[in-house]
Amino acid sequence: MMKQVKPLLGPLIGLIAINAVFFLLAPTYRQPVAIRDILEQSTVLLIMATGTTIMLIAGQLDLSVGSILALVSVVTGSLLLAGLPWWVAVLGGLGAGTLCGLINGLVIVSTGVPTLVATLGMMMAARG
Repeated sequence: MMKQVKPLLGPLIGLIAINAVFFLLAPTYRQPVAIRDILEQSTVLLIMATGTTIMLIAGQLDLSVGSILALVSVVTGSLLLAGLPWWVAVLGGLGAGTLCGLINGLVIVSTGVPTLVATLGMMMAARG
């Protein structure tokens, strides 16, 4: 049991030390609004990391995640700037991300291309 936990102690202690330094040196870091801001800003990263973790557990690698996120952001922002309601813009962004994922899945399943190669291609396509 301890052998499984031991590799996790280093990063955990480092995280606690960094937070302790910020807590002591930055008075605004202690305020509840700062903690809320940190949690709000890390939500997208947490969602993406969860999907990436599932891929890694399955023994695969998806290189296109960041580029698809950027594409979704551009699509959503462009639709908002075009004057569409926010919910239409969000649906448009979700649709773009879903379409990219669908294309990735279809290419991998139907052609047998390794996930590394297929997602590398999607990464390049999503970047434009």
